[in-house]
Amino acid sequence: MGFSRHFFPEYQFAFTQCYGIVDDNSLRIHILSFNLEAKGMTYIRELADARKLDNVSNVTVQGLVQLSELGKERSAGRRGLLAIVVARPLIYEMARIYAGLLTDIKKDTRIFYDVKEALSWLDYDGQEIDRLIRYMGKHRV
Repeated sequence: MGFSRHFFPEYQFAFTQCYGIVDDNSLRIHILSFNLEAKGMTYIRELADARKLDNVSNVTVQGLVQLSELGKERSAGRRGLLAIVVARPLIYEMARIYAGLLTDIKKDTRIFYDVKEALSWLDYDGQEIDRLIRYMGKHRV
């Protein structure tokens, strides 16, 4: 299980990477730590890169429901945007369920296969997208 997270305050941007094997407990730890790190921040545009997830077989619908409840405590998520970038249809479906559970607490959550499309949807323009891609490249696991 692995998560890494980097904030780029100048752009109100959070870059999260999810990789390896995840389960309900590791996702819970990720959400709780994000809540602590982002305390006091508002309108964060987050890109969660889940393209390196290898195994999500131990993630349950019940676990996703509990995670969405934790998200309600996440003040930084309110009025924010979350773009989840995936590489496989199975991860897309899991992300879609989670996104559906977040609809009442986030402005919007969408799932993408392409990073540039995700950044564009997060309302960044050409030069900002290029800068954020370089930023993410420096922090890639």
